Amino acid sequence: MLYHNSGYNPSTKSGVPWELVYVEEYETKKEAFNREQEIKKKKSRKYIEELISKAQGRERSDAIGEVRGSNPLSSTNFTS
Repeated sequence: MLYHNSGYNPSTKSGVPWELVYVEEYETKKEAFNREQEIKKKKSRKYIEELISKAQGRERSDAIGEVRGSNPLSSTNFTS
Protein backbone atom coordinates (compact mmCIF):
# COMPACT_ATOMS: atom_id res chain seq x y z
CA MET A 1 0.00 0.00 0.00
CA LEU A 2 2.87 2.36 0.82
CA TYR A 3 4.34 1.73 -2.64
CA HIS A 4 1.03 2.51 -4.37
CA ASN A 5 0.57 5.72 -2.37
CA SER A 6 4.17 6.88 -2.93
CA GLY A 7 3.43 7.68 -6.58
CA TYR A 8 6.27 5.57 -8.02
CA ASN A 9 3.99 3.29 -10.00
CA PRO A 10 2.44 5.15 -12.98
CA SER A 11 -0.56 2.80 -13.15
CA THR A 12 -1.62 3.50 -9.54
CA LYS A 13 -0.39 7.08 -9.21
CA SER A 14 -3.67 8.65 -10.35
CA GLY A 15 -5.69 6.88 -7.63
CA VAL A 16 -3.68 8.22 -4.68
CA PRO A 17 -4.41 7.89 -1.84
CA TRP A 18 -5.24 4.19 -2.01
CA GLU A 19 -7.08 2.76 0.96
CA LEU A 20 -7.54 -0.89 1.86
CA VAL A 21 -11.29 -1.51 2.03
CA TYR A 22 -11.59 -5.26 1.49
CA VAL A 23 -9.55 -8.31 2.49
CA GLU A 24 -9.95 -12.05 2.01
CA GLU A 25 -7.47 -14.40 3.65
CA TYR A 26 -6.35 -17.75 2.24
CA GLU A 27 -4.07 -20.55 3.39
CA THR A 28 -1.91 -20.50 0.27
CA LYS A 29 -0.77 -17.94 -2.26
CA LYS A 30 -2.25 -20.12 -5.01
CA GLU A 31 -5.72 -20.02 -3.43
CA ALA A 32 -5.46 -16.23 -3.08
CA PHE A 33 -4.30 -15.85 -6.68
CA ASN A 34 -7.18 -18.03 -7.94
CA ARG A 35 -9.70 -15.92 -6.00
CA GLU A 36 -8.17 -12.69 -7.33
CA GLN A 37 -8.50 -14.00 -10.90
CA GLU A 38 -12.10 -15.05 -10.23
CA ILE A 39 -12.96 -11.51 -9.09
CA LYS A 40 -11.09 -9.86 -11.98
CA LYS A 41 -12.75 -12.12 -14.60
CA LYS A 42 -16.15 -10.77 -13.58
CA LYS A 43 -15.02 -7.28 -14.70
CA SER A 44 -17.82 -5.84 -12.66
CA ARG A 45 -17.48 -2.75 -10.49
CA LYS A 46 -20.94 -3.50 -9.08
CA TYR A 47 -19.80 -6.98 -7.94
CA ILE A 48 -16.71 -5.53 -6.24
CA GLU A 49 -18.77 -2.80 -4.55
CA GLU A 50 -21.17 -5.48 -3.26
CA LEU A 51 -18.26 -7.47 -1.80
CA ILE A 52 -17.00 -4.36 -0.03
CA SER A 53 -20.45 -3.37 1.19
CA LYS A 54 -21.16 -6.83 2.62
CA ALA A 55 -17.77 -6.90 4.34
CA GLN A 56 -18.37 -3.48 5.88
CA GLY A 57 -21.76 -4.70 7.13
CA ARG A 58 -20.03 -7.55 8.94
CA GLU A 59 -17.49 -5.11 10.38
CA ARG A 60 -20.28 -2.90 11.70
CA SER A 61 -21.97 -5.78 13.48
CA ASP A 62 -18.65 -7.12 14.77
CA ALA A 63 -17.54 -3.71 16.01
CA ILE A 64 -20.94 -2.69 17.40
CA GLY A 65 -21.53 0.12 14.96
CA GLU A 66 -17.91 1.13 14.32
CA VAL A 67 -17.23 1.46 10.59
CA ARG A 68 -13.74 0.92 9.22
CA GLY A 69 -12.66 1.42 5.59
CA SER A 70 -14.20 3.81 3.11
CA ASN A 71 -17.55 4.24 1.48
CA PRO A 72 -17.65 1.89 -1.53
CA LEU A 73 -19.89 4.32 -3.38
CA SER A 74 -17.29 7.05 -3.29
CA SER A 75 -14.12 6.61 -5.37
CA THR A 76 -13.54 2.88 -4.98
CA ASN A 77 -9.99 1.64 -5.34
CA PHE A 78 -9.84 -2.13 -5.21
CA THR A 79 -6.38 -3.38 -4.32
CA SER A 80 -5.25 -6.90 -4.02
